[in-house]
Amino acid sequence: MWALTSNYSGISKDFFDQYFEDRDSAYALEIEAPRRYKKPINPQERIESFVAPQSFMYVNDMDYLDLLATTI
Repeated sequence: MWALTSNYSGISKDFFDQYFEDRDSAYALEIEAPRRYKKPINPQERIESFVAPQSFMYVNDMDYLDLLATTI
């Protein structure tokens, strides 16, 4: 997995090795057509007690629509 993601992961080989130590598998998602917004979103200003998700995060429809309305 490191060979496929190292140029894009934003992490060091040491961090990667420590994170996946004693694991049998790893997964990565390729985002084919990312969209950069004109104005960056700071989720800490929009979502109370925001912390970066380790796997996924639920966002309700109103939060999503509010983010879209202020960034497009």
